Amino acid sequence: MKLKKIAAFVAALALMGVSLTANAATSRVAGNDRFETAAAISAKYWPGQARQVFIASGLNFPDAMSLGPVAAAAQSPILLVNNTIPPSTRAELLRMKPAKLYMAGGPAAIPLAVEAELNMLLPGVSIERASGKDRHATSAAVAELGLRLQAQGVARFADGGKGIVLAPAEDFWMVQGPSAYAASVGFTLVTTAQDHLSFEVKAFIERHKPGSIHALGSEHIMSDAAVWSAFLAAGFKNNDSQACATGERPFENGCDNIFRNALYDQDAYEFSYMQMMSPLQTAVWVNDQDYPDALAATPLVTKLWKEGTVLLLPANTHCTTTRNWADGDWPMFTQPGVIIGGPNAIAEGALLRGCVS
Repeated sequence: MKLKKIAAFVAALALMGVSLTANAATSRVAGNDRFETAAAISAKYWPGQARQVFIASGLNFPDAMSLGPVAAAAQSPILLVNNTIPPSTRAELLRMKPAKLYMAGGPAAIPLAVEAELNMLLPGVSIERASGKDRHATSAAVAELGLRLQAQGVARFADGGKGIVLAPAEDFWMVQGPSAYAASVGFTLVTTAQDHLSFEVKAFIERHKPGSIHALGSEHIMSDAAVWSAFLAAGFKNNDSQACATGERPFENGCDNIFRNALYDQDAYEFSYMQMMSPLQTAVWVNDQDYPDALAATPLVTKLWKEGTVLLLPANTHCTTTRNWADGDWPMFTQPGVIIGGPNAIAEGALLRGCVS
């Protein structure tokens, strides 16, 4: 079973970590800053016009990261803004001429002036903003947007949208791995405070009754109470479910659809390797300190490959620490990968055979 294989793999991470083999030619996409990099990704992989584009803040991670799995499900690009529309984003929007823009976050994340500027830039464009009173409420609003787009035939999640990833979001490293993971497995993403589940997230879970919840984070960054509240909201009430919530029996019988990874906060980037749930064709490689690059690259998981993922590498990776690949359990990549960012983000030679960091 896939989850049992993951369990063995994640347990091994605590002892030895991972080494990946990039055995196919790898391309690089980069710009002079995060805004140019997002625009470069869009221009290369969406060369024609786009029906819809997702807009996120390049400065405010909590609202932005929940958008990645939705854009991936819609196979649509993500462009970044700040307190205005950067020239690279402006040029890319004019090139693609989208009919619909979806934004994540309220005015504190994306100012109303930016929305007005977008309306002037693209006359007649329809703009929809998914937001809430805080980062967690916004994550629920973005997840709701994703399911609505699925009902409209715009997005496609796994299992009809019945899977949810639950993650903390107090710092960017807590959520960027789960965001990439959610995109890889076709789930929506909602976030939680360390000690409790917000009203809006609980209501979202109660309303949609997911068949699977993957809670990603140890009790130090996401309490047992918060995880258990999510499981109860979904209707999982048996004793096995409570054991799953605490991480006592994360991958045994009864925890196949609801489980918790409690290793996540040991190393911010190591969690990304848990994404290898099935034979992967290839991966998008992103510096683990550049959440905007990771966000903009997330839609490539579904745009380019049937089985791909986003893998996060330590900053300025240059083969300083060798990690051992799990013997024979995980196949080498068969398709070219993509590096996001210039050499200062991921050094030349970082993906040499047998070395990722």
